[in-house]
Amino acid sequence: MLEDFPDPAPDDRSGEPWSCPVRFARVEAGQDIAGVARAELAGLATWHALAMRRRGRTAAGVSGLTAVQCLDLVIEADRTGGTDDVRGLKAAVEDLKTHYVEAVTARPGAPPAGAIDAMLWNESALGRLLRRLAARGAESDHAAMRFFANDSLVPRQFR
Repeated sequence: MLEDFPDPAPDDRSGEPWSCPVRFARVEAGQDIAGVARAELAGLATWHALAMRRRGRTAAGVSGLTAVQCLDLVIEADRTGGTDDVRGLKAAVEDLKTHYVEAVTARPGAPPAGAIDAMLWNESALGRLLRRLAARGAESDHAAMRFFANDSLVPRQFR
């Protein structure tokens, strides 16, 4: 049975409104998305460093690669339509997503529900690159790459 409580639920927000510290460049048709993604990642460096200082750690690192190396792996997989090392690619993708989330949440305040996912998948060059990789990987001759591309690379709501 549910009970009513007289006190409101605790608010884990700092009381400050959230604003994403990063403005993502629009990727125009015909533009080199890999180059835009590289510039975007470089632009996140200051914010990610601030997030690391504030939190004292990062949750990225599962792949054992730097964020730049992770992006290079994603770009190469996109260029070739996939990879035989799907586990390594998945770890690199997760590290990149973590890196982005940590950077854009470096400022105080809590983002509204869904804002970070929408930013990552709809506004960033990384999101566009990952969606393109999913489309290309879905045509791969490698079964594990097809499965990754079709079932877990891009959340269904952002395909």
